[in-house]
Amino acid sequence: MTWMLDTWHGPDLASTVQSMQLNAKNETVYKRMENLDCIVMYNDLLGNRSDLMLVSSAGPENGNSLLVYGMAASGTWDVGYILCSGGKDFDCGRLSELPPVQQKQAAQDWNIGGYQIDYCLSSQRSTENLCSVESDHGPLVNIGDAICSFLQEPDKSTQGMGIVSKQQISNSKEIWQKPTAQEYQFNQPRWLHAVTWRRWAVCIGLALATIITATIFLAAGIAGLKSRKAPTGLHSLASMGFGAVQPKSLVGFITPSASTKALYLSIGFSNLWQFLISLLYLAYNSVLTAMLVGKEWDEYGKTRKNLRVTSPQGHQRSSYFVSVPLKYGLPILAAFGALHYTVSQSVFVVYLTRFLSNGEEDVAYRSAASGYSSIAIITSLALGCVLLFTLILIGVLGKYHNGTPLVQWGVVSRNPQSHISHCCFTTAKDVTWETNRPESGHLYA
Repeated sequence: MTWMLDTWHGPDLASTVQSMQLNAKNETVYKRMENLDCIVMYNDLLGNRSDLMLVSSAGPENGNSLLVYGMAASGTWDVGYILCSGGKDFDCGRLSELPPVQQKQAAQDWNIGGYQIDYCLSSQRSTENLCSVESDHGPLVNIGDAICSFLQEPDKSTQGMGIVSKQQISNSKEIWQKPTAQEYQFNQPRWLHAVTWRRWAVCIGLALATIITATIFLAAGIAGLKSRKAPTGLHSLASMGFGAVQPKSLVGFITPSASTKALYLSIGFSNLWQFLISLLYLAYNSVLTAMLVGKEWDEYGKTRKNLRVTSPQGHQRSSYFVSVPLKYGLPILAAFGALHYTVSQSVFVVYLTRFLSNGEEDVAYRSAASGYSSIAIITSLALGCVLLFTLILIGVLGKYHNGTPLVQWGVVSRNPQSHISHCCFTTAKDVTWETNRPESGHLYA
């Protein structure tokens, strides 16, 4: 019996196949299994079984008894790729859905690539305790965790690249093939440059869509008040009450009704705005966090600071309680809390009922509707616009001092012969930004 592999397969697969051939008849290494048991056992790629040999009565081709072979790995092949390949009248991935009698019959007709499978030999070695996800480092939650990790174990793949930017890493394949020293050019990017355009687009787009939609509903509400001969001046709207229920301020497209549908529509429409505000908070916080992470990175090159990490040790600092510094986090939380409140007073569920002359409730007249408060909507729109304008203003006016993310924290060595210097994070006390800052036009690796 001769097993020959194609030359393009690597040495790892070749050695594995050769080992399987030598031990094929060893019952202590491989256990015979019938087709049905084999399919069920190996159809799950995340199972705890190892090597598998499928035995066919088909004759060898060109003297090669190895008819079909391959290697399956999680994330690269579909589950059961080999077992469920073409040439069958049944889907072995759904074999368990068939009645027991049909399962056995289908398994007897099992073939791979046209080769009838008689039985299989399964490795006795279990992989149950062999596969695990391990890490020598703690969680990389914030920038301090990343810096701490790279200080303990430098990244060899970026060695010699110098002060490269994110754009260079993302756009240039040559930088990985041949790392070279980079010429430093001093600049002061604004905070908004620390945020990707996609993140800005999601945040601003969601905010504008919400504001425009709310403005349209406000205009429709004011038009409804005008149609009922109600005054629509700002003072008149305020006098109607902030979040107060008014017979003239009911959402027109939801007809008051005692039906469950009307109730659900009123609840859904009222809470839709709260959901949008929650999404806006996530997008808003994402943009602000990116800018402040850049600020924290920038400050390491300006003044000596302790690292802010998830699990502090010694002089290290802990993570922020609200993911950003309190002087930013608390005002944002307060502003969005106020926005949630004003929105809750802008659109709300109204439950209508009627009482008879004897004081008893007319149960048959109960109905649900959705009401609105124009002055509360105006307040919500104003607060939302202020929040959006403030975020853009922070991004435009804020500047990074050291030109991050291009610059690292200080020059730690200089080579007078090659004129190439090295800058990185360091714990050396004699390295300061004033005396060890990179200079424009010089090369750094």
